[in-house]
Amino acid sequence: MKLNEKQSYALEQVARGKNLFITGPGGVGKSVLIHKIKDLFGGSTVFLAPTGIAAQNIKGATVHRTFKFPIGFLGVGARKRVSDKAQGLFEGDAIKRIVIDEISMVRADLFTAIDHNLRRIKKVNKPFGGVQIVLVGDFYQLSPVLNNRSPEAQYFNAEFSSVFAFSTESWQQAGLQTIMLDEVMRQSDADFIGALNSIRTRDSEYCSKLDYLNKIGDKEVNVDEPLFLCSTNKDAETINDHHYSDIKGEDRLYQGIKEGNFKDFPVPEYLNLKIGCKVLICANSQGDSEYYNGQTGYVTALDDKYVTVKLDGVQDDVQIERNLWEELEYSVVGDELDTNVVGSFKQFPIKLGYAVTIHKSQGLSLDNAVIYTGRGCFAHGQAYVALSRLRSLEGLHMMKPIGLDEVIVNSEVKKFYEDNKYSNLMNA
Repeated sequence: MKLNEKQSYALEQVARGKNLFITGPGGVGKSVLIHKIKDLFGGSTVFLAPTGIAAQNIKGATVHRTFKFPIGFLGVGARKRVSDKAQGLFEGDAIKRIVIDEISMVRADLFTAIDHNLRRIKKVNKPFGGVQIVLVGDFYQLSPVLNNRSPEAQYFNAEFSSVFAFSTESWQQAGLQTIMLDEVMRQSDADFIGALNSIRTRDSEYCSKLDYLNKIGDKEVNVDEPLFLCSTNKDAETINDHHYSDIKGEDRLYQGIKEGNFKDFPVPEYLNLKIGCKVLICANSQGDSEYYNGQTGYVTALDDKYVTVKLDGVQDDVQIERNLWEELEYSVVGDELDTNVVGSFKQFPIKLGYAVTIHKSQGLSLDNAVIYTGRGCFAHGQAYVALSRLRSLEGLHMMKPIGLDEVIVNSEVKKFYEDNKYSNLMNA
């Protein structure tokens, strides 16, 4: 895929060794840019993410596995404690840069720990020990997790004023240049894009834009059994179970094959399917059949090797094979950066396709969906993520209008972006 002007500019800045924060709304090609960086600089770059599934998506490793950080709050001592693994990985010159995807989910203590570890390993009191940092993500969408009722919250709040990485001294000292990608590729309708941007930032026009989308979404669903985007796991499970139990016929169980230390399952380890059930595709095809992540369809045949699916809007049935997901860790052999498979999971890239949570729809591009918020959206960015999964207004449906109070935008995030809106130095 050919890069647009800002993607190309970002790639040039990576080549120049600049510390970058690459951001933008959903569907602007942030993942495309990460894969391009990997193509050009993969031999000297580690690609990290805060969760196993996010790491799988970029064929990288998790931050915790790479640095061997303990799970939970990282206090001063834990942030400075360097593991033998991290020491051996970063002490030489094999790694020139670190790319961290989904940076919005990296909590302040974890982000600070990366910085402090690298300073100690490199024995240089420079941000991240002088290693180039490329941060990718959108703080208007997913947020870091901190349960304020948990014991760790007391320790965290005593030291940090905010959960967000951008609030830390490590972020401020890194000299990051912000590059805002703004050419939306998921949607093509200018009115839809404008409405989504307004809701994403909760700007002065968001009330009228939300009313516009609510009216468009209030129409008869144009598919027999749509995919529901739900605000809670309970609602999604209830819808899936209800529709699945209504299907007559034999139930077939497919057990995934797990090897090694694989932790984050992208699809069910135990997958129950019936002929006639609706499914959601959860990976792009690797073989002769053509299908992509986010497509929906109905199972037409089941055997040991394939699940055959009639995809919505596609004439011919496709045979879907088991997909292989791998969890990786980095190592340095001699002076060369290498990856090792520490765990794998083989399963059909399928889950029931009647409902999915808004959180788990992150990254999907959908032709049709019904937004079902139940008692309402309750989290920062949730309404925007749901609406922005749709490719077009034609495929947008709502069980009920989204309320103005359901468009929740964290005030810290809004201020951060307003303070940085002039830092995209395209001509630097």
